[in-house]
Amino acid sequence: MQRFHQLRSCLALTGALACPSIQLGKLGWLQFNGISALTLAIVLGVVVGNTVYPRIGAMADVGLTFSKANLLRLGTIFMACARPSRTSATWAGPV
Repeated sequence: MQRFHQLRSCLALTGALACPSIQLGKLGWLQFNGISALTLAIVLGVVVGNTVYPRIGAMADVGLTFSKANLLRLGTIFMACARPSRTSATWAGPV
């Protein structure tokens, strides 16, 4: 039961970071420059992880491990699937 409580609190933190990222991802300037909500969520997570996390680390460690292992990988897979193949080939360089 303790693990569930820790997981729930960290998933709430993950949701609290995701909601502003989704709203910011709707801004025209960010969309025009190809910055997605997932990219914003990762950047916001890095900022929070380097500022706030040391204070709440013991409480959120189980949920962070779950989010890092499962949710981040799933988001990366979705982001790769959403990217057009032409863009991926351009980033890879000449073939």
